[in-house]
Amino acid sequence: MIYMAIVKSIKENVVYLTITNPEKLNSLEPEDWGVMTSQLKEYESGNERFLVIRGDGDNFSTGAQLSTDTVSLMSDVTNMAKTLWSLNKPVIALVDGLIVGAATNLALMCDFIICSNETKFIEIFAKRGLVIDFGGGWLLPRLVGLKNTNRLALLADSIDSKQLVELGLVYKSVEKSDIDVELNNLIKELNAVSYNSICQMKKMIRAGLEMSMDDYLDLENNVQLKAFEHPDGIEGAMSFLEKRKPDFK
Repeated sequence: MIYMAIVKSIKENVVYLTITNPEKLNSLEPEDWGVMTSQLKEYESGNERFLVIRGDGDNFSTGAQLSTDTVSLMSDVTNMAKTLWSLNKPVIALVDGLIVGAATNLALMCDFIICSNETKFIEIFAKRGLVIDFGGGWLLPRLVGLKNTNRLALLADSIDSKQLVELGLVYKSVEKSDIDVELNNLIKELNAVSYNSICQMKKMIRAGLEMSMDDYLDLENNVQLKAFEHPDGIEGAMSFLEKRKPDFK
């Protein structure tokens, strides 16, 4: 299915959202942000287990196309960022070529990033007279610290895949030709563990970023008690006692 520059496809238990505007380096038009938000909500409420966001052709995305209606544009960008961050189900970004502006922070909000060794990552805002958006100013210091954030945001430095790995921003960097192979390997690994555990821990970890230790421990206690009673928790215990691999559903 095609929505503006967003192409949606489903294979087995994976939803793929592909940014398809290669003539403009996969930049997102104002209408695309609302479309993406709707697709994220549909994924969260649907039966598929994984979401993959990628760009068509040789680039991931160069972010937002500017609009004369900046109020509506920023409202849509902000709504998508809030929706993506609030997802409990896992999201994977496949990154190749240029990833610029809001697209950088879109990818950083995903749970895993697999990038090619041809990736160029640029928080371009300072070179456009703008400020970092899509939550990047909140997220980056938590990922790489203040000094690295200053370098990436204030200087608008371009960094390559090797530097992304060194900063811990990507799960893996691979040859361009191996990116889909690595995606399949990751999904296979995720399918081997409890899906309930994945979703609950993702929710807990993100909530914990804004909690005191005491509040987080209370949350952890409540979620763990429910996990003991969940079918996956029961299967995990039985497989341990029976000395076999768990068979999570």
